[in-house]
Amino acid sequence: MQNGELLPGALKVSTITKFHWMTWKKANRLLQEEIIYKFITTKTNMELSYKNLRNIFELLLSENKHWEYSLSEEWKLVNSGNELSLKNEPKS
Repeated sequence: MQNGELLPGALKVSTITKFHWMTWKKANRLLQEEIIYKFITTKTNMELSYKNLRNIFELLLSENKHWEYSLSEEWKLVNSGNELSLKNEPKS
């Protein structure tokens, strides 16, 4: 996929603002990783290690459809029935 090229029904990966679960499931693994990476880094403004990306990817492929993954003290990735979201819990 070239920069700016669209998947059917998806936003540009370089400017992703919403996670499209069905589009993600149809993509090949490398593109799936890129979509997850861009979704998280764009929203949180933080870098994501390969280890964290791999752990998140394993959770996404698991049978468990309800989970939380701590990205930092302030950010959590939450999957609730295949609705992926980021929660910001600012430090007090």
